Amino acid sequence: MSIKKVFSPANWPVLAILLLAAALRLAWLDLKPPHFDEGVNGLFIDRMADTGYYHYDPGNYHGPLHFYVLYFGQALLGRNLWAVRLPMALLSIGTVGLMLLFGQYVGRGSARWAALALSVSPAAVFYGRYAIHETWLLAALLLSALGLAGLWRNGDRHSLRCLIAGATLAVLTKETYIIHAACFLLALPALKLLEMISPSEPAPRCRQHWRWRDLSLGCGVGGLTIALFYSGFGLDPSGLTGLYRTFAVWAETGQDGHGHDKAWSYWLQLLLRYEWSALLGMAFGLALLWPLAPRFPRYVFIMAVGTVTAYSIVPYKTPWCVLVLLWPFLFVFGSAIEWLARRTGRAGLCRSGAALLVLGTLVVSLRLNFYKYDDDSEPYVYVQTYREVRRLTEPLFALAARDPATHHLPGSIRLAEYHPLPWLLGDFTAVSFHGTNSPATEPDAVFIVEEKEKARALERTLDRAFYRRDFRLRSGQKPAVAYFEARVFAPVFQGPPEFVPAAAVQPREIQP
Repeated sequence: MSIKKVFSPANWPVLAILLLAAALRLAWLDLKPPHFDEGVNGLFIDRMADTGYYHYDPGNYHGPLHFYVLYFGQALLGRNLWAVRLPMALLSIGTVGLMLLFGQYVGRGSARWAALALSVSPAAVFYGRYAIHETWLLAALLLSALGLAGLWRNGDRHSLRCLIAGATLAVLTKETYIIHAACFLLALPALKLLEMISPSEPAPRCRQHWRWRDLSLGCGVGGLTIALFYSGFGLDPSGLTGLYRTFAVWAETGQDGHGHDKAWSYWLQLLLRYEWSALLGMAFGLALLWPLAPRFPRYVFIMAVGTVTAYSIVPYKTPWCVLVLLWPFLFVFGSAIEWLARRTGRAGLCRSGAALLVLGTLVVSLRLNFYKYDDDSEPYVYVQTYREVRRLTEPLFALAARDPATHHLPGSIRLAEYHPLPWLLGDFTAVSFHGTNSPATEPDAVFIVEEKEKARALERTLDRAFYRRDFRLRSGQKPAVAYFEARVFAPVFQGPPEFVPAAAVQPREIQP
């Protein structure tokens, strides 16, 4: 089935799925305050504006492509959350489109159910609205699988190019590509062994129509692309060594946990709480082990189980990684719905039940993404900045909207960990950031942030009136207080300032 036919304007179910995916990912894209990682990534982008390239650090173990895309997004749309999140939101919509292209390999109905499940998946929506790497890796895996399926079924050059493009994109994205590459490869001998016990559905051997020069040319283009990005397009050749040095750092981080270690059952817990379609797909996938199961879906399921096992063994776990574990099980889910609809003779009942499941997942996704996006009781909410940060930023932005010279007023941030504030306040040129053990705050600062437990000590050094707003940056951080000098910020505040120094209070005259 051609791409034009899949995405034809007359194909309204496909367009409805894509429209739903777009609405969930683009609506109020800046609602959620920038995540810790988004703030750090934003600083990398700012640094690129000075150097002209992204310096790949093996200790960062994230590929360079993401930062170049965010850099151009910010250059085109300005320094704001929409600019850095829009590329990832569009790519996340694109992954739903990639799922639909599998219709010729798993069946049109199965691919639509899988794409619909991904379009409302709490993980796909939540992390598709973030400027982080996982959506890139999901797209890379889908491209690779699409290429493999095409080679399996058609053996055409287009499928070979698709596989090479997916592999290149994975290397440009994140070092965990090595896990997925190993699972893709190891699933082949595992499938061979299973075939000896439980033969799959007979399928004719496909004749390959590509030539070795097609493979050489594709690998050459992919390798050159990787070399260009990792070397900063020739400006930073040392970045190429990071392609192999990163694995030593990554292996150490993965084993030590560094505060992110979780139980082996962590991924299953997330599926049980949020990703019901994928969980059912995992259960239905066991049927692929029985005789006469279709060969390619069986291969993908074996690969998926191997990937989940590998991710479960590694102690270091962050919830956004679940995004790259879901997609194979969603295909199994869609295939199971269509199989049950045919075999039971109750197609309406089966599809209605699946629709109710997807609808329930949509409700969970809406609740998470638009209401509880900073609620620590939600496992997907992880190192997330609280909406309370607006108590600091909104007065600054409001005054800057009145008078752009506000961007050059001195400020002081005194917190143990302050990301994403350096990027969030990047347009304010005179803000200094200090640890909690640094010397006293600059005396001329017109806005100050201090930990709440040290606020009394700070107030003893202040000789001016200040508005005061309490907030907390994120979980694991102590409550903080933001001070705004009353003389400067009076236009954007109502009422008298909450802090007035004793020296500013005039003594009452005593009558003789």
